[in-house]
Amino acid sequence: MVPLKRVTAVDGYRAQVPCHLREDIQGNPPYLVLWFKEEDSDMPIYTFDARMRSTEDGRHRVAPFLQPRAHLSYLDGVPHLTFDPVRYTDEGLYRCRADYRRAPTSYFNVNLTIVIPPPQPTIREISGLQVGSTAGPVDEGSDLHLTCEVDGGKPMPRVTWWWENRLLNSSDESVSPGVVRSHLHLYNVERKHLMTSLTCQAANTNLTVPEYRSIKIEMNLPPLEVKVEGPKGFLSSGKAYDFQCRVIGSRPAAFIRWWKNGQSLSGPNYITTESDGNVTKSVLTLTVNREDHGKSLDCRAHNPKMSAVPDVHASAILHVTYPPAVNVRFGANLNPEWIKVGDDVYFECNVDANPKFHSLKWLHDGKELSHDPKMGVIVTESTLVIRGIQRRHAGKYECLAENSLGRSNSSPLSLQVQHAPECKPQQASIYGVAPYERINITCDVEANPDTVRFHWRFNSSSAQLTEFPAQDYWSAGTRSTLIYTPRTPMDFGTVVCWASNPVGNQQVPCTFHVVEAGHPDPVSNCSIQNQTDNTFYVECLPGFDGGLKQFFHMDVFDSDTMELKANRTTPIPRFTVKGLEEDLSLLVYVYASNARGKSPITSLEARTPRVMENKMDKEEGRGLTLALTPLVMLLAGGIGAIVLTTAIVLIFLVLRRRQRRSRSRSPQHKHTISEGKRNLNSDPPSDEKNPDIISNINPQGDGNEGSFSAVPLFKNEASASTGFPVSPAEWPLPPGELRTTQGEGLLYTDLTVPRRRSGRSPAQDHMLHHLYQQQQHPATSSPGSVFFAGPDYLQTFEASISKCSGIQLDHTESVV
Repeated sequence: MVPLKRVTAVDGYRAQVPCHLREDIQGNPPYLVLWFKEEDSDMPIYTFDARMRSTEDGRHRVAPFLQPRAHLSYLDGVPHLTFDPVRYTDEGLYRCRADYRRAPTSYFNVNLTIVIPPPQPTIREISGLQVGSTAGPVDEGSDLHLTCEVDGGKPMPRVTWWWENRLLNSSDESVSPGVVRSHLHLYNVERKHLMTSLTCQAANTNLTVPEYRSIKIEMNLPPLEVKVEGPKGFLSSGKAYDFQCRVIGSRPAAFIRWWKNGQSLSGPNYITTESDGNVTKSVLTLTVNREDHGKSLDCRAHNPKMSAVPDVHASAILHVTYPPAVNVRFGANLNPEWIKVGDDVYFECNVDANPKFHSLKWLHDGKELSHDPKMGVIVTESTLVIRGIQRRHAGKYECLAENSLGRSNSSPLSLQVQHAPECKPQQASIYGVAPYERINITCDVEANPDTVRFHWRFNSSSAQLTEFPAQDYWSAGTRSTLIYTPRTPMDFGTVVCWASNPVGNQQVPCTFHVVEAGHPDPVSNCSIQNQTDNTFYVECLPGFDGGLKQFFHMDVFDSDTMELKANRTTPIPRFTVKGLEEDLSLLVYVYASNARGKSPITSLEARTPRVMENKMDKEEGRGLTLALTPLVMLLAGGIGAIVLTTAIVLIFLVLRRRQRRSRSRSPQHKHTISEGKRNLNSDPPSDEKNPDIISNINPQGDGNEGSFSAVPLFKNEASASTGFPVSPAEWPLPPGELRTTQGEGLLYTDLTVPRRRSGRSPAQDHMLHHLYQQQQHPATSSPGSVFFAGPDYLQTFEASISKCSGIQLDHTESVV
């Protein structure tokens, strides 16, 4: 009986079919080996022939269908027909024949079985779709159904399901020839199943590794936890802070929204989101303000793939610090549109501050109000009460609060106090006008409300009030203008203006004085300030303007050459002169003018020092200061005391001598030029201001001294037109005489002085002649100018010129 051996091989792998020899052939190897396949039993498929050769040099013949896959090999001394690789068609019964040199032929049968491995399984979802590398995504808590299918393999493979290294399902079914399926059902999939491996395995032999396909379970997972992280402690208003929301456990990345006190916040400019698969982060950059204090900052997260799952959220409370925000309002039940004088007014101050304010103040027009019940001002922590309100209480009220972060003012709250009309201050009250000259008298009142009605009255010298008809004046708002024309002296007097509004009638009328216009009074109290080598400043007090608008003038002359150096005109008596030369003696003439004429001149003297003198004075003073020692100071003090004592004694002797001289003089010597000088600079006793009158007249003069005489300069129209007398009869009295003449309601004055016994300088003569030339053109002169007449005009001028320039006369005194 021929031995039979079964050999199993896998299609595509190596297969070795043995040919077992006789056990007694050791040392007698076969010289001819033939392999036959059962189907081709007559023709060998492989031949080894060593009949004419040595075993090592034997010849090998292979059937064409086996080339080059088949060859003879020895394994443990046993010849094997090796197929590499073996094919499914190689399966069958093989017979081996071996011939020996010294032994009979032997036969051996081998049954070769070829196994066809199964293909890689195919995994499908319940919908029939083929699954790639992952299954799902599957919502947490839902079910997963999968099918593994294997089509092919010999013998039929076995299909199983594995989870990691654990067998889940080993049952399968054959649905058609060569097709095997296995179903897997996972119920209530949990978070632990996320990205775990499910493997479908197909195996039909132990000779090879089973075929399999593995997939991962992808899942949709809701967020597990939300945390809001941000700066600790208090936040400062107006600053930007970063808040982070961390969402843990959401797959895919959670959708995060920020909410502040129930209001959604949006905008990619200040929200950024990132995820690492398990943690989703969102950063909110928020600029906080005072309104955010105490509000809740919420972070809400949900899985966008799981809409049925509610949001998960976390919150943080904002603690914001900020300086006070202040608001002022009127108290309740108070109508701010109808607050009258005498009412009580309440203010409330609302302060929003964190931390709480530690100081609160009330301001009225920028000035702090203090608690003063006697004055009707009551201040508490957040209220202000003003009892019996007056006009002065009108204005803007503010509340100022302060905490550790700063101070803030409220917006001003305007308080309007309703009151009856009152005369507006600082309006023109004197109107200078000539007879038959028309003027507009303006009456301005202050009233609240400003719906005002006016009426005008005239108060004559007989104390009778005469009402002006409505057509004589017109009104607009809080102003009324009266058109008035005085015709007789009785029309000059006082005009009053009355007004009324819904609150009441004006208690005190506005009073205006209509006077006959005249030229202005001279300036007074003039002083020179800030003198330098090329600049000085002059300031005076204005006099009465004569009822008309006045202007002020200053002329500056060189006192040696009488050259005009500067002239200025201003609406107020303040003058500045610059650009002068150094070392000049100057005469400064200041006077006022209006439409009626000029005022008398006020003269001053000024000097611009040398620059070198100033420097030397400063250097000498500096050197002297440095050289002072205690001994020198004592010596200087002693000398000063001696000089002071001597001066006192001399003053006493001079005064005593003058008293003796005044007793020996006649009473006629009382009105000298000095006294005239003093009286010229003083105001006249009469209330009427008229610069055409020179008062304080001396009836008689001293023959040795200059005196005043009052005579009419012009006795007829011809004289008035030329400015000088036309006949010798109109000349002034001889020098030394004084005469007063009252004519046509005006008093005129003339001053004559004797000739100088010594000669004048050419500059002084030039000045006198220049003034004389001006007198010959009265058309260029204005009312109120002083004119000198007479053939001896140089003597007549000297009194006036001396008053302005200090020119010495023939007498021992100078008229200044």
